[in-house]
Amino acid sequence: MNSITFGFILLIVTFAAHAAKLPSFITKCDKNSPSFGKCAVDLAHAIIPTLQNGYKELNFPPFAPFHVQEIEIEATDSLNIKLTDLDIFGLEKAKFNLIDCNFDTLECLIKINFPELIVKGTYDIDGRVMILPIKGHGPTSIKLVGANFVLSMKWSLIKKGGVDNSPIIDKFELHYQTERSFYHFDNLFNGDKVL
Repeated sequence: MNSITFGFILLIVTFAAHAAKLPSFITKCDKNSPSFGKCAVDLAHAIIPTLQNGYKELNFPPFAPFHVQEIEIEATDSLNIKLTDLDIFGLEKAKFNLIDCNFDTLECLIKINFPELIVKGTYDIDGRVMILPIKGHGPTSIKLVGANFVLSMKWSLIKKGGVDNSPIIDKFELHYQTERSFYHFDNLFNGDKVL
């Protein structure tokens, strides 16, 4: 998983459950309460406007737009895509539909909708689709409309200062569907006009 949503999701869950030493605009949700999920969803929506431009006191970077150095995608067994120097627009419009966490088993299921996500950066692609070789490098623009993300994660806690409090992600899965997707890759096929 890349840091696009992972850092933000982990931050929301951590804020919701452990808000003891956090700024006053972050209210703590009782992790033992049956209404933890609703509280966490409400908290996520409440803090996005404050955090979208970054928050230095928490070392939280801006996410409007969010900058990512690199994402590697194994699209198929024979097609690899590497995206670099990316700016992602639209994360601040996230609508959290579900945050369901079990703090006994240290697992979360999170559902988020983004009305529109735009990714701009540089791509490298190498591989084949069926029998067609695909290779290219250049600028890219990707637009996802009506993107629904389902994230599931399992974590463990490591001791820091004798207390179990530092989360380490053991398992992370991300699935998404879109209503529409648009992909633009300049110089695809390395400029070969025949292909």
